[in-house]
Amino acid sequence: MIEALDGAVDSITSDAPTVRTVMVALRKLEEERTEPQIYFAELAWKEYALLQRLHLLDHRTQVKKLHASIASK
Repeated sequence: MIEALDGAVDSITSDAPTVRTVMVALRKLEEERTEPQIYFAELAWKEYALLQRLHLLDHRTQVKKLHASIASK
């Protein structure tokens, strides 16, 4: 997968497709609180693919933590 992405063309022409994406990032506040920051981004296919991969990894981490929490009870 990495080789395929590395070999892909990076240049984006004005007619290249993009994906309008809602981005949500958590911002840390004082006292370990967080607040969501929501914004829109026009992403090229490589950026969108990377974002989807990171999203999957984040959920996988959440599931692992949940399993560990349940197993420790």
